[in-house]
Amino acid sequence: MKTTTKEVAVFISEDNKEFLDQALCEKYEKEELGCWKDIRYFSVVHSADLTEGRGWSRITYMAVEGSYSSALYAELYCEKTFGSSVEFVQGVAPTHAWNLQEIDRATFDLKNPGSIGDYPRQVATVFLSNGKALEGLPEPIPLRTK
Repeated sequence: MKTTTKEVAVFISEDNKEFLDQALCEKYEKEELGCWKDIRYFSVVHSADLTEGRGWSRITYMAVEGSYSSALYAELYCEKTFGSSVEFVQGVAPTHAWNLQEIDRATFDLKNPGSIGDYPRQVATVFLSNGKALEGLPEPIPLRTK
């Protein structure tokens, strides 16, 4: 029996996938990872408790494609989906109906629901994009509709 040791060049993409061919690695980074570079992440808490004003019972995590206008598209989605940003607790005291904030990728991936009192929030995830679907995200919802 003969034992040999070989050295093999391995090309590692930005997301730590390994390739034996440099061209395949570069193609993967350009076509697959390139899409992820222009995505910003948001969370929005919504469905306010209008009886006692204790907070929001749901949270939606959003991945939004586009670098300069992502926050505006996220806000537009919230307005279309959740309605006015102001509601009234017991019909009297104004409160935020939903609260949008930008988050990082790690927080998006974690999707921690938080809670309202002793109850965990219901969690949803959406992907706003005019592009193609990306692995690990729901089917894209168009950024603009006529």
